[in-house]
Amino acid sequence: IELLAGEAEILASGARQPVSVVAGAGRLLAQSARFNVRHTDDAVCVTCLAGAVDVVWRQRRVTLDAGQQVVYDGRGVQAARMAAPGEASAWRTGALSFAGKPLAEVVAEINRYRPGRVLLRNPELGRRLVRMRFSIAQIDGALAMIRDLTGAQMTSLPGGVVLLS
Repeated sequence: IELLAGEAEILASGARQPVSVVAGAGRLLAQSARFNVRHTDDAVCVTCLAGAVDVVWRQRRVTLDAGQQVVYDGRGVQAARMAAPGEASAWRTGALSFAGKPLAEVVAEINRYRPGRVLLRNPELGRRLVRMRFSIAQIDGALAMIRDLTGAQMTSLPGGVVLLS
């Protein structure tokens, strides 16, 4: 499988040959695992949900066990870390979930699902850590929630453009 962009959840269940997924600059190998792969821009985030998955980047191999996550891009592989439970696969249930994430990351994710564009005009606001969960079908409600939680100024413009400052 080659994931050019976007997100997929892969189930490898006891195959004779490992399931191989190419995403960005790396390759993922698993024989018995369930894992989420997210390829946005140049970065790939792999979250092992069950079993174990090998992440191969150039000559480096990192094995993820259930609950672990790693991010890599064309420059290198970050250290594996524990993933927030349910966060990586929440999109499959029609929700987005963030725990202790910078608001800039939340806005980037909103922009993947919402027509138009949300622009974060205040870098300090973008660094604020937030914890929130909302339905993908209610994205505009999430923007109102961000406004109310952070005290940000929200300006709606034609074409679905929203300015947060």
